[in-house]
Amino acid sequence: MRELHPTQYPLIEPLPRESARIHYSLRAVIRKALPGRIWADDPDRPRILLARTPEGFYLIGDPAHQEAYPALKETIPEDAYLILHPAGWEKAIGRVWNNPAARPHPRQHWRFQGQPPVGPWKLLPEGFRLVPIDRDLLADSGRPNHGPVAEWVSGWGSENRFLERGFGFCVLAGETIASWCIADNVCGEQCEIGIHTDMRYRRRGLAAAAVAAALEHCLRCGLTDIGWHCLASNTGSQAVARKSGFAKTGDYLAYSHLLPAESAADMSPEEYRDWAAHYERFAPGSLRFAYHAAEAWAMAGEPGRALAQLKRLADGSWQGSATWLLYNWRFAALKAIPEFQEIVEAVRRPKRR
Repeated sequence: MRELHPTQYPLIEPLPRESARIHYSLRAVIRKALPGRIWADDPDRPRILLARTPEGFYLIGDPAHQEAYPALKETIPEDAYLILHPAGWEKAIGRVWNNPAARPHPRQHWRFQGQPPVGPWKLLPEGFRLVPIDRDLLADSGRPNHGPVAEWVSGWGSENRFLERGFGFCVLAGETIASWCIADNVCGEQCEIGIHTDMRYRRRGLAAAAVAAALEHCLRCGLTDIGWHCLASNTGSQAVARKSGFAKTGDYLAYSHLLPAESAADMSPEEYRDWAAHYERFAPGSLRFAYHAAEAWAMAGEPGRALAQLKRLADGSWQGSATWLLYNWRFAALKAIPEFQEIVEAVRRPKRR
């Protein structure tokens, strides 16, 4: 696989055309509206394409072209969030990617149907404020939930690029960013938006208000083809999309070793247990999977097994941060347990070399 120079991107644009129908970030990277990287087996006559966008890695092309398999295995990172097109690649995934812990999970694409949204101010509950994500807000790093918003914006490559080409709106509860809707990409008349709401402020209509403000901005700026992606299990995201004038237009699979849950209700306790057992098969050789096993056990309602995995992080050479434990919503039920707080303190202490 050869990495292409951005000047070569127009040469390969026909190959991912079908995938780009629901994955707008591909088009945005190809047209240099978003940072990314692209590899091809042959830049002049490509049969296989690998693209990295802020939304993940996309493997596109002919799965029968097995001569490219070794190069793909060298190129695709182990921790990639991988989307395949067309069907057929799933049978070869172990030959092109070195991540035996990865599992498929279904996702959905939704598209705005063009109906004018309800005014955002009508959706906003009393006591909250709706503001744009501008330079002043991004500079206020001490504001609660600033970190996740800044990380989302970083997908644009730079704050200046986001402020010039992107957009976003957030709902404030006092000084706390309670909910936000941010553009993932903008290219021509297309864009994709995403949402998140702090667990403490859910089920109050805050995301719908932020989305309404974003849609109002889109229509004012001529952005008429507006996409939305979510986990197939994320019924909350789907409800907001439907309420905001979106309709589902596609299903697809993504592959990752990450737990496919964006809220507690995305999976059943049995599914969380299955994922925990899956991670424990890999945990002896990797503290990263001990961390993920702890997440899954905590969500399954088994704090003792979650703490047993977290203790390995404190006792071992885990390179993670204590904030990954304190601010991970999957560990919310553990925070009142003294042993969890002891583990957090142990992770905070400098590691001996």
